[in-house]
Amino acid sequence: MTNLYSGKNILILGFGVTGKEVLKTCLELEANKIYIYDENEIDFAFSSNVELYNDDAEISVIIKSPGIKMDHPLLVKYNNVKVINDIELAYELVNEETKIIAVTGTNGKSTFVSLLTKILADQNYDAFACGNIGISPLKVLREEKNIDYLVLGCSHYPYLIPKIKEILPKSIQIIDSGEAVAKQTLAVLQNQTGISDLKKGKCEFYSNVNPKVLDDILENKYSVTKRDF
Repeated sequence: MTNLYSGKNILILGFGVTGKEVLKTCLELEANKIYIYDENEIDFAFSSNVELYNDDAEISVIIKSPGIKMDHPLLVKYNNVKVINDIELAYELVNEETKIIAVTGTNGKSTFVSLLTKILADQNYDAFACGNIGISPLKVLREEKNIDYLVLGCSHYPYLIPKIKEILPKSIQIIDSGEAVAKQTLAVLQNQTGISDLKKGKCEFYSNVNPKVLDDILENKYSVTKRDF
């Protein structure tokens, strides 16, 4: 892997599944200092050059988790600092011999990624499916020596938000997709099961970001647990 981050101070913004994979990769890049930030308590044994973020930290680059919006306070604070995500980091580290196929779309990404990877493998290529199908491309780059193709499942919506905001007038607000899904979930429960009359079975809700958003929408009637997907 090409090393672009030797001697840099890196902030890993978000320490779920993605953030942990980013840290493992950054530890191999000989960064000067790696800072970790997450809204939830972090229980992790850090090495000597890794520590929790503090307000006085000098940051060279921020690697953020996909679920974190670009208006996050730390992104606003370090507005002149390079900001990337795990997919972009993998792109910067990949060898020139490795080809990358990025699959975007609303439905069918995982199916197409898996099918395309199999087709390439059947043609005797070393192809690996990764991205938002549950396998980090950083993990693949660390563990595999011969990679002909990385087939990435990519969520394109976060990349489009800044451009959409440039086009839309200020009177139109973009609704956060996570909150919209949570509201639709509540509507389905109310309309199809009667959320206040539900007596049989048990409803459990999980969120891979701040659970308070879903908790507030569900009017604190159910327990919401944060879990990495």
